[in-house]
Amino acid sequence: MGMRPSRNGADSCFKRVEDKPVATTHFGRNGPFAILTIDNPPVNGLCLASRRALLEGLWRAERDSGIAAIILTGGERSFSAGGDIREFDGPDVRAFPMVRDLVEIMDAIGKPMVAAVGGLALGGGLELALACHYRVAHSNAKLGLPEVKLGILAAGGGVQRLPRLVPLPQALDMLLLGDSVSGQAALGLGLVDVVSDGRGLRAALELAERMVAEGKPIRRVRDLPPRHNREDLAGLFAERRAKLEGDAPGFVAPLRILDCVEISLTSFEEGGRAAMIALDELGRLDQSKALRYLFAAERPRASAIRPDSESLAQDIAEGMLKRAKDELGKLASRGTARGICREALRRFGWLQAQHLLLDDPPPVPTQPSGTQIGDGAIIARIILALANEGARRLPSEPDISASAIDVLFVQRYGFPRYRGGPMFQAQLRGPENVVKAIQSFAREDEDGLWRPAPLLLELAHSGQTLLRRST
Repeated sequence: MGMRPSRNGADSCFKRVEDKPVATTHFGRNGPFAILTIDNPPVNGLCLASRRALLEGLWRAERDSGIAAIILTGGERSFSAGGDIREFDGPDVRAFPMVRDLVEIMDAIGKPMVAAVGGLALGGGLELALACHYRVAHSNAKLGLPEVKLGILAAGGGVQRLPRLVPLPQALDMLLLGDSVSGQAALGLGLVDVVSDGRGLRAALELAERMVAEGKPIRRVRDLPPRHNREDLAGLFAERRAKLEGDAPGFVAPLRILDCVEISLTSFEEGGRAAMIALDELGRLDQSKALRYLFAAERPRASAIRPDSESLAQDIAEGMLKRAKDELGKLASRGTARGICREALRRFGWLQAQHLLLDDPPPVPTQPSGTQIGDGAIIARIILALANEGARRLPSEPDISASAIDVLFVQRYGFPRYRGGPMFQAQLRGPENVVKAIQSFAREDEDGLWRPAPLLLELAHSGQTLLRRST
């Protein structure tokens, strides 16, 4: 294990703050205890201004010789729900201090720190709590690391610290599924030390008082051994990888999380470096873009379809599915085995497509079986058949957007979330490329089924994007 920064090292980090931050973390005192309250409504998101304000509060508490311990809280409604998704594609997400910087600085502080968790402690919020030495939580608080649901991972120390507090199988469940646990459940897992049904800040102060009065040593989570009792760790990780490949074929993020956890069990520092590399790579993948797109599309205002339009959206989706079934039938009539199409859709992650698109008896091939086409060609034909039919129908239904169709496909028809939806998949290719591909299919097939939708032709000519034009 490499050397941890000294307190002087923490001082040098503090000095990197040049601008006085917006006051989104309040500094207060209760006797010899500093109380840092994250205050960035509605869920205390860790935007750059919030992170800078927190750093200033840590700096002040560390430098004040009259401060014996530090309490970090966010109030009863929300400790912190983590990063601000609006920063994901901008420079602020990587600006100093990142959550990773904050937790490293917290590790270098030589005063006891207690997190008082109420409401939500998610993502970077939970990582801040994990960097404290003890945690007090309301029984109904929600604690979790949901980054995998956005196609990324917890690179602010969560990957390394969680398995040092929570038994490894349960830690893997939290990291790979992204689901949260209650404060009461967190107590049983070892994630928190005290549960309070009220006055969480008072409980945190009482815990800090005991730590100081009894002279308890600081308990840094990074110094704890991982919580596992299996000798066959390689077998455990192999089991998890096989399950992921079966449940979500081709989904990269959980596999990278497994890699990083496995590394972190033997080296905290190497695990952290692996997590940062993985975060950079995952954030650039189309899968993360798809999941962020759905995150925005599924917000109540964005995804709402008027009751009188819901049946129309369903009609559009059914028309798209019929067109995709026709295309699969055409492939089968030309000698492409149903099993090959089924396996291509499985590897793409659309497990439900087997029942939606392949339940009908296969047609008798009208052409001798020749060279079988690959997964990419099969998926391209299915996706473009879906998207072209959707684009053909959307202009006549102005109250229904392309993103609403994608949400419908994901929620009702099992389209893999990490693929975004058929309209999103078409957008990734770009309208101009979609039109060219459809025109190529039309020349190959000569059956009249492949005609670019007028909307796609318009977008290819204007340079607009499908999702922006139709949302």
